Amino acid sequence: MTDPTTDRSAGPARQSTGAAALDGFGPFTWRDLLGLGVAVGLLTILSVYQLGARSFWRDEVSSVVFASASLPDLLTIIDRERAKVGVPNMATYYVVLHFWLAVGETEARIRFLSVLFGVATTVPVFLVARRIGGTTAAILAALAFASSSVVIIWSQEARGYSLAMLVAAVLTLLVLHATERQRTWMWAAYGVVAALGIYVHFFVAFVIAAHGLWVLLTRSWPRRWPGLVAVLVPLVLSVAPLPIVAASLPGAVGWVPSLTLSGARVALRGLAGSDMLLIAVVVLAGFAVYTRRSDRRVWLVLGALLVPILGAAIISLAKPVFLARYLVVATPAIAMMLGVGLASIRPRVLGAAAILVVVILAAVDLPSAYRDRHQQDWRAAGRELQRAAIPGDAIAYVPDASTRRQIEYYLERFDAPVVPVRTSLNRMLAGDDPPRLWVVALRPSGAERDALRGQLSDRYEAVMDAPFGGRLRMLLFERRDDPLGGGCLLRSGGSHSCPREKS
Repeated sequence: MTDPTTDRSAGPARQSTGAAALDGFGPFTWRDLLGLGVAVGLLTILSVYQLGARSFWRDEVSSVVFASASLPDLLTIIDRERAKVGVPNMATYYVVLHFWLAVGETEARIRFLSVLFGVATTVPVFLVARRIGGTTAAILAALAFASSSVVIIWSQEARGYSLAMLVAAVLTLLVLHATERQRTWMWAAYGVVAALGIYVHFFVAFVIAAHGLWVLLTRSWPRRWPGLVAVLVPLVLSVAPLPIVAASLPGAVGWVPSLTLSGARVALRGLAGSDMLLIAVVVLAGFAVYTRRSDRRVWLVLGALLVPILGAAIISLAKPVFLARYLVVATPAIAMMLGVGLASIRPRVLGAAAILVVVILAAVDLPSAYRDRHQQDWRAAGRELQRAAIPGDAIAYVPDASTRRQIEYYLERFDAPVVPVRTSLNRMLAGDDPPRLWVVALRPSGAERDALRGQLSDRYEAVMDAPFGGRLRMLLFERRDDPLGGGCLLRSGGSHSCPREKS
C-alpha cells in the first residue's frame, strides 16, 4: 500500500522543504504549514466575530452555573446533584470551564474557550486527511471544517459541543497512529482521551465504537498485552458507571421529537449546514470511498461519520435523541471526507469546479451561523430588573426550573441592588399579595399570557408585557389599590419606568 502522506502533485522538489516532522506522518512542508495556518486563522476570525453580541441562552447559563460549583461536586459522577452540577453528560467540559472562569464572566470571554476547542480541531482534521489523501486533501478538509456554519455555531456557545468535536477528531488521529506504530503510549493516550471524552458528550461513545469496529475488522489491535491493557483499562473504568447513570436519567426527553423521516432530514441538514451541502457531503464521501476503497484508513473515517448517525437513529426508536447538536461528533469526519473526496476528483479542471461549488455553498450558508436561534435575551431581561425592581417586588418564573437560574445568574452578575422575592403563580392565586409582581416566562403563547392576566385581573393590572429576544417575555403586574402611591410610569412605546423608592 502506498503512503499518501506526500501529495503526488507537489513534486519531489517541494517535498524537501519540510521544516518540522510528525513521527509516522511524514515531513511537514511549508505548503502544509501555510494551508493549516490559513484554516486555523479563518476559523478563528469567523468564530470570534460577534462572539459576545448575544446574551447567554438557557443552556449556556446552566454551563456557567454548573461550572461554578466546587471541584469535588464536579468530579462526582454517580449520585451527581443535577441541580448543582448537571447530569454527567458534559461533566468533563464543566471541569475545564470551572478553571476557565478565572478569565472572566463576560459572554465573549467564556465562549472563547469553545472557540479554542473548535480551532484546535482543525489540526487533527488536517492530519488525518493528509494521511489518507495528501496535502491537497488535508488543506481542503481543514478549510471545509473552518468554513462550516455548524462548526462556527458550536464554537460560539458555552457548551461542550466544540470540545466533543475536538475529542472525536483527536481519537481518530490517535487510533490511526496507534494501529500503524503499535506503541503502548499511543494506545494509552487513546484510552485516556476516550475515557474523558465520553463525559464530554455521551455521543463520543459512538465514535469510539466506530474505531473499535474498524480495529477488529482490520485486525489492527494492540500486538502486545501492555498496549491492550493501556487502552482497555481507562475505557472500562469510564464506562462502568454508565448503567447507573442511565438508570438515574429520565426515560425520555420531552422536547426532543420522535424520529421521523422529515425529522431525520432536518437533523442531517443541520449537521451539514444546508440541504445542498448535505447532498455534497453524501456525493463526495461516496466518491472518496469509491476512489480509495483499497485504503483501509478511509473506512475508519467513514465509520466515524456514519456510526454516530446510525446509532442515534437506532436509540431514537426507543428514546428520541436524533438531534443535529448531538451528532456534531461526526463533523470532523465529514470535513475529512470532503477534503479527500475533492482531492480525488480527476481531471483537475473538474475537481476545481467541484471545489468552487462547495465554496459557494459554504459561503451562502455562512450567515446562518450568526442567526439568533434561541431568541432568549436573558441579559437584557436582567438589566431591566436591575433598573426597575424596587423593595417589596416579587417574581415568579414560568416554568420555574427553566427560567429562574438564568435571571438569578444575571442579577448576581450585575450586582442588582434589589432582587425580587421569589414566589409562584400558585401562591399568587392562593392569596399571596405583593405590591408588584414580575413574571418571567419562557416561550409563552399569547393565549397563556391572556389567561395569566385574566387570573390576576381581580387584584392586579398588567403594566408591562415585553419580549426579550422573542421567546422570552417579562410581565409586570401592579396591585390595583396602588399601595406604593403613584405607581410606575409608562413611557411612549410601552417601556416602563419605576423609581427605586416611593413614599
